[in-house]
Amino acid sequence: MTTLGNFVGGLRRFRAQAITPTSTEPEIDESGRSLRALAQGVVLRAHEIIEACVAASHGPIVFRGYTDVPEIVDRAWRLRYDRCEMFCVINEASERVLLGWIVGGRASVPALSPIERSIVGESARRMLSIASNGTVVEIEEEPRVRPRERSWCCDVQLSGVDAERATIRLFTQCAVSLPTNRVPCHPDIRDVTLQLRAALPGVACALSDVWEWRSGSVLRLQRSDRDISVGLYAGGRRVALAQLGTVFGDRAIKLVALGSELRQ
Repeated sequence: MTTLGNFVGGLRRFRAQAITPTSTEPEIDESGRSLRALAQGVVLRAHEIIEACVAASHGPIVFRGYTDVPEIVDRAWRLRYDRCEMFCVINEASERVLLGWIVGGRASVPALSPIERSIVGESARRMLSIASNGTVVEIEEEPRVRPRERSWCCDVQLSGVDAERATIRLFTQCAVSLPTNRVPCHPDIRDVTLQLRAALPGVACALSDVWEWRSGSVLRLQRSDRDISVGLYAGGRRVALAQLGTVFGDRAIKLVALGSELRQ
């Protein structure tokens, strides 16, 4: 049974607590320490913005990229704190819980309305601002960009009177070198339309022969298809050398030199 002393103004007394880490926290750099300071500020002052929050805690600072987080349907705010760029990420389930605490009810529709989303967004901005004692600047919602893969992450857990929980994930870029498996870099080049022009090398021809040309005349180029070289051009610049041939009865070219291998 809960005693009356645990309530303040009709709400359960707020308490901040720490999550016991399941493993030893890694050695963190300056940006990681700044992230921890912001998380501590959220834990201590979140209830000033969201009164229905009766308990808050944060976990350890861990080296975890955004793509390692299972909930991808989310909202993110980008901000600067203590000279570090940070992200505040709230997934869809936590956003609905926060809205219920703010307005005093639970959303029953599948998707939140623009007004409901703006209510959560404004509360998130105020919470981050007060958690940093007003030193957070440029708090803007980010519709597309998300934290980089090399990031420190800290989970802040907010709890209500009915045991519902909302998770706020804070990220900042990691500046230290940690052992990771290097993966070959493959540039993500989107589909781009290029006009390619294949040109045969020029051949010498007597003017008298040109005078005799008629429809159906044959102009001999080289001795065999395999020996006929072709220049491949894009945007007026030669980008490859090739050989003329056939594939299943269709004319085709085989690239033999590219880019830096060419002599312009």
